[in-house]
Amino acid sequence: EAFSVGKDDNMFEKIYWGERERGISVTPKFDLDEKKIDEALARIAKEVNRKPKNAKAKMDDKSGALIISEHAIKGLTLDEATTKKSLLKEGVESLADGAETKIVILEAKPTITDDLLGKVGTVMGAYSSYYGFSSDDRCHNIAHAASKINGTILAPGEEFSYNKIVGPRDRGYGWRMGHMYVNGTVVDSLGGGVCQVSSTLYNATLFADLKITDRRCHSSRVTYLPAGRDATVAYGSQDFKFKNSTDGPIYIGAKTTGANLTFRIYGIGAPKRKIERIRVRGGSSRRGGSYYAAWKVGTDENGKEFSEEIGDSYYVPLKSPGH
Repeated sequence: EAFSVGKDDNMFEKIYWGERERGISVTPKFDLDEKKIDEALARIAKEVNRKPKNAKAKMDDKSGALIISEHAIKGLTLDEATTKKSLLKEGVESLADGAETKIVILEAKPTITDDLLGKVGTVMGAYSSYYGFSSDDRCHNIAHAASKINGTILAPGEEFSYNKIVGPRDRGYGWRMGHMYVNGTVVDSLGGGVCQVSSTLYNATLFADLKITDRRCHSSRVTYLPAGRDATVAYGSQDFKFKNSTDGPIYIGAKTTGANLTFRIYGIGAPKRKIERIRVRGGSSRRGGSYYAAWKVGTDENGKEFSEEIGDSYYVPLKSPGH
């Protein structure tokens, strides 16, 4: 503005004013690049923001109670838009001599709190299978997979993925060679035995009346579980998944004692429906294999008996001996 003084005057005005002091006062105008505020708030947000952290627990083998191992932590988020609006509430010019405002922090509660997790203690469903017929390496794989699942906690609505929890079946992850079914034959493969773990867990989830979202049977019948009640897995191609369809968190306990694998699923209370047994019917198929259908049988919350189909299974004859 100062630089422009006299620029628009004609020659006579310039001569006139050039011989006299003009006495023009230019008052600086305060302005602000709001992007600088955004950048400053972004830097503050990096220091403030944190995701909520769920409480974690482990099972006390003696008392059978869950002991909190990690406390829940609230999440924090800087409300950048509201904080900026508060800073500029009197307009940009009000900041000319400096201004202060309180930053606005939003809190996010963890899904699983200490109090909620402390209420988990009722066995919703359990199942065991025997693996004493297995080789030492296969026994190792079963115990290894069970240890990875043991202690898993699912929030309401959260989905369990067997492959995500157990991980790749590579030697570098501690897996050994063991018998596995592939297209109706028995072959030795890294991680052989993990399907007995997924199948045993599948049966525990059935008795806990949880929602199964992904399950497929083996290519041939297995010996460690009744037909129609197995759940095969293969990392990268076939998973076993289920959801916590209850109103509270659930805890999955896995234990290998002697040659028995046992899963127990704990919740805040017993399932609304009581699953009394798994009924399976089937037999030989025209295609040369065998076909089975399975149902959950029990009583609902009103004491009324029900039978709910849970899936079909088709098996081809085993082409080579094994288990």
